[in-house]
Amino acid sequence: MKVRIDSSRLERKLGKVQKEAPRLYLDSLMKRTKNRTPVDTGTLKSSWIIRGLVLLNNTPYVKPVEFGTRYQPAQLMLTTSILESGRDWEKAIKKAYR
Repeated sequence: MKVRIDSSRLERKLGKVQKEAPRLYLDSLMKRTKNRTPVDTGTLKSSWIIRGLVLLNNTPYVKPVEFGTRYQPAQLMLTTSILESGRDWEKAIKKAYR
């Protein structure tokens, strides 16, 4: 007995998920991070960008704000957002699969 399975539809769906899910996750992560970013002039908050599959901020003072200094407590805007975004991967995969 032979069973023939046409996997082309599944392959297309998985290809779509592979492309879209990381971007959806990064969009969600950026939104969380921006919401946690402290605002003085707004430069730090507006400098979050997604390049490829990387969320980054090239503002020269992003590291001291994120991790703190001996004079300033850490804000942990990205660190906390990453820790809270565990379920966002699952949501991104489900959304991309539709």
